[in-house]
Amino acid sequence: MRARLGLALVAALASLAFKPGPPLPISQRVAQATAIYAGKVTGFAEKTVPAPQFKDDDTRMKIATVRVSETLLGKGMREIKIGFLVPGPAGRKLTGYGAWPELGQEGAFFVHKHPTAKGIHVFIDRQGVVSSKDSADELAETRRLSRILARPMEALKAKGEAARVEAVGFILGRYGASDDPKAKREDVTAEESVLILRTLADADWKSPGIRGAFAALGLKPADGWTPPKNLAELPDAARKWLKENAGKYRVKRLVRDEGGPGEEPGAKPG
Repeated sequence: MRARLGLALVAALASLAFKPGPPLPISQRVAQATAIYAGKVTGFAEKTVPAPQFKDDDTRMKIATVRVSETLLGKGMREIKIGFLVPGPAGRKLTGYGAWPELGQEGAFFVHKHPTAKGIHVFIDRQGVVSSKDSADELAETRRLSRILARPMEALKAKGEAARVEAVGFILGRYGASDDPKAKREDVTAEESVLILRTLADADWKSPGIRGAFAALGLKPADGWTPPKNLAELPDAARKWLKENAGKYRVKRLVRDEGGPGEEPGAKPG
């Protein structure tokens, strides 16, 4: 089940834009967040600040302070500021920057760096918080999946094949999570790249999720890859390419701006 979860993420990331409806699965929320912090809302700033989303936009946001107890993903911080839009007409809650935090609320906060306001984070969408009070299972899954992304080498060296396959699908979904061709990307380490490619080569290609994970590599003819015309030949052709290029090709990941100085993932403030 967990292996399918990781591999399904590759296809699911195409629809990560905010839309009203049921909460996004934890796997998607973890994958799209720049950083995830466990902590508690300790207060709110009295004054609102500008929150422009486009030219001449006069929208404003209120700032919540979250005391961080643990960094699950991203740069370790002792405290973060989260901006959210102020009420609209007749008290209507605007959802452009996601959920409304509550004073004393504890849980995991899924955030991005604000594009223009220095030192401010915003929720990934309106499901930007997993409460520790009534979502224990979701919080546990958030921690588990965050660890895969924060410490990919551990996940890729797991003893069970299913665990390694899940890790590859989840990691590749995270690394390629952008439809912007100009998005900045960087090489992962040679060791991590080899582990990813070898795991794919040894995986059971009867699963359609494996094909999705392989496609997430974004291979081009310049990489020595040309898809076979007969799709039935894809598994053998892909395995051959993976084995021949495990030590040559370097997997790339999307560069995420986490904002501000920090510590390693998993850091707990003293």
